[in-house]
Formats: sequence, structure tokens, C-alpha cells
Amino acid sequence: MNNLIINSLFYAKYFFLFSIISLSCTKMNTDSGLKNKVVVIIHSDSSRTTTIFNIESVKFIGKNQITSCLPDDTVYIDVKPVDIIVVWNPTIFADTILVEEGDSILLNFNKNNYSKEIIRKKMRIYSSMPFYNEFKSAFCKNKNIDSLENLFFQVDYSNPYEFSTDLVKLVDYRLIINKPMVVGGEKVMKELVKQKIINYNKIEYDNSCNIPLNYFYVYKELYRTKLFDDFYKYARICKYDFLNDILLSNIFLGNYYSDSTYSLGYLKTIFYGGIIFNRYHSYNDVYYKIDSVLKDTLLQKYAKLICLREMLNENTLEFKKCFNKFQMDYKDEYLNKYLMKELKDYDLANSADFKLIPYNRIKNTVEYDSIVLNNKKYIVYVDFWASWCAPCRHAMPSAKKLREEYKAKNVKFVYISLDKNIKSWENGIKQCDLNDNAINYLATNFENSGIYKDLKINSIPRYLIYKNGKLVEANAPGPEGNGIRTLLDKYLKE
Repeated sequence: MNNLIINSLFYAKYFFLFSIISLSCTKMNTDSGLKNKVVVIIHSDSSRTTTIFNIESVKFIGKNQITSCLPDDTVYIDVKPVDIIVVWNPTIFADTILVEEGDSILLNFNKNNYSKEIIRKKMRIYSSMPFYNEFKSAFCKNKNIDSLENLFFQVDYSNPYEFSTDLVKLVDYRLIINKPMVVGGEKVMKELVKQKIINYNKIEYDNSCNIPLNYFYVYKELYRTKLFDDFYKYARICKYDFLNDILLSNIFLGNYYSDSTYSLGYLKTIFYGGIIFNRYHSYNDVYYKIDSVLKDTLLQKYAKLICLREMLNENTLEFKKCFNKFQMDYKDEYLNKYLMKELKDYDLANSADFKLIPYNRIKNTVEYDSIVLNNKKYIVYVDFWASWCAPCRHAMPSAKKLREEYKAKNVKFVYISLDKNIKSWENGIKQCDLNDNAINYLATNFENSGIYKDLKINSIPRYLIYKNGKLVEANAPGPEGNGIRTLLDKYLKE
């Protein structure tokens, strides 16, 4: 037997998508009444980031994601008549909630406790997934399937491994693998996959199960999502070729015309999760190989769309060439308009010159020297960072505390991001709570600038201190310890 840590995305997701919470309703006189939207009311005892989003689909292109760092906030999110939203917060594991348009969602984060209420049609609902118990009883039990799967691997739920990111707590469980079975059990795996597909195909609506029709279809789609994740897990561990064929089959990819909620997720996982392409392939190469892998023209289009978006996220220089080809090949007004909107940020971030783009005024740019010279009467503490930099983000709570301590003193805090994507930078500012007493800029073409070469900024985070317009500390301490406070106090007294 071998031990393996399971990717948390599998089992953290299962836990929340398929957990059962008792249903309890009481009358309530509040109802948002919003069509195609839900209102989310956030109350937190801290400024921890709360992110709320729903699952992107073919007819719902563009992440519908809202991030809030406020202790008390009210936000609105677009939804389908019946939809799934996901809540991320460092207090909790990711929570999945089934909603209806017009719902009001009350989220309460108190110390390490989390609670929620759903107000629907003037009723208070305490269940994230109403009617799932009935769905599970009717369709989800199959001891034969469980016994076949246990021949290959078993999940050890007794010793979970928990860890936190800036957005959410995650959980991993140890997967105990039967290596001889993985190596020689292809025939048994084929039977397991066959049984799971048969079980899925048997799921048909029955009035006797007392599940509203809209809820039934949502739960069936969630069941298929778990099926996909199971087969993807099998393919990663067992390496049987037929599993890749199953993942590429119409079971998961034959429903684009009916707008499956998770179809884009299936396609992205297949293409960039190591099933067809892996991290060693450039997105430019992937774009031109898609047609040879997929024969369905609609799948080709959306696979290329996903590829273009990944190129945008990384500010890949070949993006424009691929985008021009996409426009010529597909006269899709909606998708081309969507990509053109994304292209504006791409052009700004890919400026051929070194510039600093101010937060909330991205059409204006400033020179690095002007930031220092215009603040000559202040001590200027400069933090070079990026939203993708884990050590940078780890230091941000300490940075906020430092800003608060020196708020009434003669110190300016300047944060210069080396992100390659404006939206990532803007989201990073919100998630790291850099709106208060902080001056934010995005650097373009930084690696070719004189500042980069002169200061030898080869890694981040990197901290500098200026006084009277001159650099006095080229490698200043970070915000966590007392070292930075000693230096700031020293320069304030001089």
C-alpha cells in the first residue's frame, strides 16, 4: 500500500456539495425580490476577505465574482433562476449554496465560527442544499460501486490535513492506494467506470421523490461533476488510456448545446489538468493543436477561448496573434466583444515602456521618480509585491498593522505591483486590504526598466525607504518585525 495526499479540490468540494444539512423554515418578512440576482449580506468581526462567485458556463462567460474586505457589506451577484454560488473566507472551508433568484443570503463570520441564513419568498431557510437528502436516498446509493472502488484506494478521513490561504481554509485527506491493483487492475477499473456510468444514466425524474424539478436537475449535474472528478482522479493515478477517452466522451463534453453548468470546467480540466496538455506546453502551442485533438467545432471554439484567457492571465505576448485568428475563424459577436474588453487591460499591462499605473486611474501613468520627489517631505516606504507572490501576501496583515501604527505620522506607504494582469492586481488590492492609507501602482515592463537594473530587484517582496527624495534603505526590513519600526522611528526623528 502507498499513501498519497489527495488534492483538496476533490474532497473539499465533495464535502460541501454533498453534505446534508437539516431543513428548517420559519416565516420572515424580508424578501429581496430581485430578478436574476441574489443579495448577499456579510457581517464579519474582522476584515478577512470574503469572495462570492457562481460557476461559469457557456452562456455565463466571465467570472461573476465579488470580493469584499469590509466587516459589514452588501453585494449583489447575477444568477440563473436556480443556481449554485460558492463562498470563500479564511474562517471556513469553501461553502456551496443552492440559491434561487431573489434570495437574500446572510453570512456571519464571528471569530472562527461561520453561520448563514437564506431568505427565500419570505421564509428563512437553514439548509444550503434543500431536498438533497431525498435525491441522495433515491439515486446515490450503490454498494457494489463502493466495493469496486475500495479495491484501488480508500480515503482516510480520520486524519485530515487543514491549511489556509488568503481566501479560504482547505482540507486534504490521505488516500491509501493499493499499488498492485493500480498496476494490474485495468479490467476491474473498466467495470467500475461502467457501473458508475450506468448508475448515472438511471437517474431520471420521478414525481414520487418529492423533489422540485429545477432542484433535481441541479443535483443531477452535481452528481455528474463528482463522476467527472472521480474519473479524473482515476486517470491521474492509474494512467489507463481508456480513462482519457471517457473524459473526452459525450458523457461530459456532449452537452455544450444545452449549456451544462460545468461544461467549461470539464474542458479546462481536460486540457490543462494533464490529460491532454500539461504545464510544459505553452498556451500558444496549445491553441494551434486544439483542432487536431477535438473534432467538434463548438468544443474547439470554447477550448480556444479558455486558452486565450490563460494567455491573457499570463500576459503572453502571442495573445494578439491568436486573438486575431479567433476573430477571423469565429464570427461570435458576444465572445469577441468579451475578449476585446479583456484586451484593454492586456494592452495597458503590456506597455513597451516602464510606467506606473495608479489604482482606480488606470488611464493615467506616472514616473517612479515623481512618486519619490512629490513626497520629499515624507518618509516613503516602498513595497514591491505581486498578487501571485505568497510571501508578499503573507506579509500583508502585518503591513496593514504597520500602516495603522504610523497613520498619524509623516510616513507614506507605496505598493508597486509586478502583476502581469490588471484584474489580478485589482483583486489582490481588495483581498490584501490595501485600500486604507496605501498608495497603489502597477508597474509595466518593469523587468526592462532602469529602476529594475539599478535597484537589482531580482525577487519580491522587496522593501525600500526614501527620505528627502533620496534612497536611504535599499533592502529595508519587511512589515512583520520591530526592525522596520526602529528604522522608521529613526528617520522620523532625524
